[in-house]
Amino acid sequence: MSVQANCRTRDESKIADRGRSGSKEIERLGRLSTVAVVGVIARTAYQGSAVANLDGAYRGLAVALEAQIFNRSVARYTVPGPIRHSGRLLLALLSLVSGARLAHAADVTVQVLAKEAGQPITAASVCLGTRADPSQFGAQLTGPEGMVVFHGVPDAPLVLTVSKAGRSGDQQALFGGRSDQILNVSLARGGTGPVCRGASAPPAPVLALTGLRLDGGAAVTEHRRVTLDFSLTGTANQYRASESPQFTGARWATLHPRPGFELSAGPGEKQVYLQVRQFRERHGSTLEVRSNVVSGAIRYQPR
Repeated sequence: MSVQANCRTRDESKIADRGRSGSKEIERLGRLSTVAVVGVIARTAYQGSAVANLDGAYRGLAVALEAQIFNRSVARYTVPGPIRHSGRLLLALLSLVSGARLAHAADVTVQVLAKEAGQPITAASVCLGTRADPSQFGAQLTGPEGMVVFHGVPDAPLVLTVSKAGRSGDQQALFGGRSDQILNVSLARGGTGPVCRGASAPPAPVLALTGLRLDGGAAVTEHRRVTLDFSLTGTANQYRASESPQFTGARWATLHPRPGFELSAGPGEKQVYLQVRQFRERHGSTLEVRSNVVSGAIRYQPR
């Protein structure tokens, strides 16, 4: 073999070595870039204000990555297979993250209470939104139970603003989350503070009882145990009944069709009072919405 041929062979070997080294370096950079981009996604997901904007950022980033990973060569070397593979995984991750964030929506229930007495505040203004738009997801006035409900709230950073004339306004940051939330907000008398603007009219009462019939409307019974028949507007999950209009000693129990009640001992006319409520507890917060009180009478005449 001639000297010239040997030199040519050594030069070709060096070029091949450089090519392999370059491909490995590109592959290493590709892995690092994938990790870095995933970090950017995570940061963007928790710093964004609106889900629509976040989704646009995901899709724009995916398009840019596709152009970089699939359609270009780097420094004369073809992008190696492992980088293409990691790119596909990354794009799949982008799609899953974006889709998951848009798919998860929950209800946020807010009850506004007077700080000094713990009683519900009617016609308090409640806004739910972002820093850029504090009422993006709605602005409502509380009803008789001091409550509002925001439906379909996305999993994103949120800002809750509550205000009422003559009381100190309150504003707090929260995350929409993937499950329903119940928030209790107490407003103190006087002061100023944040203001929720543009709230709509108070909603109609969410729980209303009409009529109470004991044992289906019977005038007399020989049994102390009677059934309670009533009509209800709204949804309740607990009830209490008593012969005292103040429900002295009465405990809340799980509501089911035609609940029962035990009359007091001794014959005579019995007046029974009934009230239902919607009661929920989540993450240490409770929500209670009570109905009006209705009553019915029956004569207890044992054998």
